[in-house]
Amino acid sequence: MNGAVQQLSQIPLEAPAFEGLSFDEDAHRYFLNGKPLPGVTTVLKTAGFIDDRFYTEEGRIRGQAVHLAAHYHDIGVLDRTSLHPLIKEYFSAYERFLKETGFQVVFSENRVCHRDFRYAGTNDKIGYLFGRPALVDIKTGDIQFWTAYQLAAYAACYPYPLARYGLRLFPEGRYKLIPFEDKNEFSVFLSALTTANVKTQPQGGC
Repeated sequence: MNGAVQQLSQIPLEAPAFEGLSFDEDAHRYFLNGKPLPGVTTVLKTAGFIDDRFYTEEGRIRGQAVHLAAHYHDIGVLDRTSLHPLIKEYFSAYERFLKETGFQVVFSENRVCHRDFRYAGTNDKIGYLFGRPALVDIKTGDIQFWTAYQLAAYAACYPYPLARYGLRLFPEGRYKLIPFEDKNEFSVFLSALTTANVKTQPQGGC
């Protein structure tokens, strides 16, 4: 392990407080001190990056269940007997990822916001991966191009540098880990944020 990586591995990972940030579960909306903030995925959808026309309700429910199983595991409260057989297959892929990479989860499903650029979101996992602080996002479907911008937006909310990875889980217990390393990805997200803000602002007549 070189000196730079060793130094990174010693960065204490703490979940920032993000005081004033709240989330309305029913409306799926974020607020900062009572004022609405757009969510990261909403921004990408409004700007035209995410096309959800082919998403299915089955896929949505499956993704939520796998995320919840991984979250409960990471906070130590998972009841494995409660898992549906299909969800167990995806979860076994997550367990294999943890075992083979040594990923140490420090906190999970953390709500974040950027006070300057005014957006919010919920990232999956923050921890140590390959000796570095890292953000890992779980997907049960294909990892799309826009995932790079999604994770860059989440990572920018933290006061320390984070490596970014998309983790694709497969039902037969396999996984695929994809790193995102382009430093321009956050700039692309900010462009999407500007576009989304313009599209959602009330348009006055001439």
